[in-house]
Amino acid sequence: MVAGQERPPFEPGNQLGLRHGAYSERAIAERAEQVHAALLEFLPWCADPRYSVSLQRYSQATAREQLAHEALMSAGGKVSARLLEAATSAARLAWLMGDQLGLTPAGHAKLKMLAAGATEAEASLSDLAARGRDVMQARRAADAIDVESVDEASS
Repeated sequence: MVAGQERPPFEPGNQLGLRHGAYSERAIAERAEQVHAALLEFLPWCADPRYSVSLQRYSQATAREQLAHEALMSAGGKVSARLLEAATSAARLAWLMGDQLGLTPAGHAKLKMLAAGATEAEASLSDLAARGRDVMQARRAADAIDVESVDEASS
């Protein structure tokens, strides 16, 4: 390349400058797909669409943490403070998100309690609605009897 000339742009998909991928959207996305697939293999209930956004974010945080951790382990003592901070931050986020998704023992217990409470509340509401229907039917029947009594009395 001649001095003063601009380098031609890299072709799409070029990874020449990629060292570890902890800051690369593409590398994180590729690893996140692997994390997501592995997670669904062990926890198929996470495939429910209501988990999709949370699971995507968890997978990305876990992917970033894995890439940063691998880079730290292969650094051979030359640890970048920025990379260490990225790994620590991603690990903390992945742990918190995993806990909220029920991927830790405590998080799983919390989810089970919430689900049980929701099921109990749903059953209670269903029972209450049924009792309400019964009361309404009894009231209508009582009103019908009162109307018949008034008609008989006036005849």
